[in-house]
Amino acid sequence: MIANLYLPTDSIQYNGIDSDEEVKTKLNSFIRDLVYIEQYKSENIIHVGKDIYEINITKDQNIFSVASMLAHEESNLIYSILGNTSDMCENPLTDLIKACQEDTDDECTTIIAFNTIDIPETIHYIIYNKTSWFTFRREMLGKHHKNDPDYFVEECKKYFTELYFHENNKSVVGEYLEKSAIKFINYLSALNDSFNEYKKSNPGVNTNDMLANFSRLHKMDDQASLQGNASKKKLLTFDFEAIKLENKQKYSKSILCEPHLKICYPDDPNDPKKENYCARIYFHFGDAEVHMGKILIGSIGPHV
Repeated sequence: MIANLYLPTDSIQYNGIDSDEEVKTKLNSFIRDLVYIEQYKSENIIHVGKDIYEINITKDQNIFSVASMLAHEESNLIYSILGNTSDMCENPLTDLIKACQEDTDDECTTIIAFNTIDIPETIHYIIYNKTSWFTFRREMLGKHHKNDPDYFVEECKKYFTELYFHENNKSVVGEYLEKSAIKFINYLSALNDSFNEYKKSNPGVNTNDMLANFSRLHKMDDQASLQGNASKKKLLTFDFEAIKLENKQKYSKSILCEPHLKICYPDDPNDPKKENYCARIYFHFGDAEVHMGKILIGSIGPHV
């Protein structure tokens, strides 16, 4: 899906509050986040208004004046990011807001903002930084997954950087996407953004209790747990590429993805077949030798 990301002039104009130093610090961080987003530039097209070079970003300086005071690498990043101008960014903000409400499976639109801007509550997505871009792209994926398991998993790899997805997911998630894609995204977001910190902050807690408390905290359908049936553990064991810590040699490591998050109802509460619905996300807390210790996602979809 192509995301058109518009930076309206209103959002970068001096806010009347920040010092020159604060603006430089914010701009440096803002541009670096946009550079991260641009690694997927064919799918994330950043547009700026042609008049962005004329308005002041500080009390008396435009963006190029501020850029010239930054380090060479940082100023070059600004020049490269702000090269794609668009008349849309100079239209009334209401035009952009309307465009934001017309996403399809192939294209969506949202607003990038350097300073806080007022928008109606109907617009849920404004990108202020890399974190809010992740939120935007994840939610668009939940809505527009195309019922394509390969597409869904490959997109998940981009937007969940603390997770590693086993190829098995492409084989099993397909029939569950139509009914559970939004909950898959929400549960994966909880794992990606919060789980490691939550686990560290609860040392000594029984694993099943920790999983149950984590799922309650994130308002999941049921309490997460370990696999209770030993006969099924073989079905939840997957081979991952690993690197031995002592000699850096590559090898295949079998890992049991036993903890699981439980989905008991489809995304649509009015689904006529919502009774006895069952989907799962099976994962592993992470192994130091496997993909830099990321949380390992072994299976999204069926209840094993």
